[in-house]
Amino acid sequence: MIFGAVMWFGKKVLAEHKAKTEAGLDRASLFLVNDIVESFGNPPREPDGKGGTKANSSKKWKGMFHSMPGQPPYVQTGTLRRSIRSVKPMPLTRYVGSTLKPVNGAEHSYAFYLEMGTSKMHARPYLRPALIRNKSKILQLVTHG
Repeated sequence: MIFGAVMWFGKKVLAEHKAKTEAGLDRASLFLVNDIVESFGNPPREPDGKGGTKANSSKKWKGMFHSMPGQPPYVQTGTLRRSIRSVKPMPLTRYVGSTLKPVNGAEHSYAFYLEMGTSKMHARPYLRPALIRNKSKILQLVTHG
């Protein structure tokens, strides 16, 4: 008869797997943040009155143009674009979205209203399309790095 011993390294294996998954989540959330930021469009450039366009359009000019419903929002001031972040609230969890806070007693920030729309404004989604567009890449980054 042959006897053997089975060694259990479960805690070590689980810790290594958790560390790899955490690193994959970090890569995937950073990738998603970058894709969202790059998806924002720009309004048309302001004419300079000489047949060309100004290098930097005024806020008034930018405010006259809005993205088409269903398309990601145009960059007007850059506040929304700068607010896109990835947050790690607990292990094995990442939230990607805007860090803007509601103002003037509103229930949500304008980032929410752009994403979901209102009764008076069509949605200009930027989070959900990025997630759908990159689903396979995100899964690949989380599982295989």
